[in-house]
Amino acid sequence: MFHLKRLNIQNFRCYAQFNEQFSPTINILVGNNAVGKTSLVEAVYCAGLGKSYKALNDQELIKNNENYAFVKAEFTEEGKNDEIVFSVVNGKKKIQQNGQIIDRLSDYFGYINVVLFSADDLNLIKGTPAHRREFLDSSISQNNKPYLKALLNYRKYLKQRNEFLKQTDQSTNYDALLLETITEKLIKEAKTIIFERQEFVKALNEKLKTINYEISDEKDCGAIVYVPNRTIDELEKSFKERIQVDLALKTTTIGPHRDDFIPLINQKHAYSFASSGQQRTLALALKLSLAALCQSQNSRLIIVLDDVFSELDANRQNKIMKYLDKGQQIIITTTSIEALSPAVIKKSKIMEIIKEERDEQR
Repeated sequence: MFHLKRLNIQNFRCYAQFNEQFSPTINILVGNNAVGKTSLVEAVYCAGLGKSYKALNDQELIKNNENYAFVKAEFTEEGKNDEIVFSVVNGKKKIQQNGQIIDRLSDYFGYINVVLFSADDLNLIKGTPAHRREFLDSSISQNNKPYLKALLNYRKYLKQRNEFLKQTDQSTNYDALLLETITEKLIKEAKTIIFERQEFVKALNEKLKTINYEISDEKDCGAIVYVPNRTIDELEKSFKERIQVDLALKTTTIGPHRDDFIPLINQKHAYSFASSGQQRTLALALKLSLAALCQSQNSRLIIVLDDVFSELDANRQNKIMKYLDKGQQIIITTTSIEALSPAVIKKSKIMEIIKEERDEQR
């Protein structure tokens, strides 16, 4: 069974030092608010995916008054050990696997799957389209290299196209051939992105329908509807029709960078018609469905629940664990184990996180 064996961090967020061994099954990090529990799971996330899910830039990960942050994660699977080192020195990130520097994050991304549950998951229902696109991109990319490649290429060509548009005066002659060449490359990658998003949403919905129904005490059916900004068949025609608009606005106004999906409860828009409880359940069911997909695609999976169980009763917790506890390692953070199901506690390693002399800002 693949799992995180040991986590060693230095100068990461509020931590000067942390070094602890983890159980291959369930680990509970318990402690008061603002003692650094979330920073620990963020460190696990950085080691697993090579990037933070919170920081706007890598410099934020470095403890105040220090010039580097260091995360060493020891993973093991069937007697084979892997050492992953994630470090940031003066704002520059480096990832090493067993002593070898990984030149491109895309080469490492997906080696380990990490599914994170947090309070921010409600943004999948109530947040902006950008939140939902990020969910699609990060979820699909972990186990789909062609998608990741297309996404990175799309972003590169989108940047090139927007720079061209910004530098072009609509009233003067411009290099139409160059714009056409960039646009053709953009459309090619866009078609892959749209297709893979359609397939992912289809697979996710197959699990979401059942999971949301069960954890809502058989009251609600959940689903998401993918809403591409343009369909694959519409792309080429739409880009031709929008050239003058894009030149005038100096930006690319169509494409998968403007996609969205609509979360539904009982076939109605969850943002407008669902209660706050229904919205939380649907957000949770979305992540449970993602975890179920990952479990079927990659044995190297770590599941993190960051202060999620505190608002759920024991019955709901047990239902969630029914879907999650299938041989993968689980890390749970909470302010009190009293809020957790006795069945969960019985199978867990409990680590008490105590506030020491740490930076209050992190």
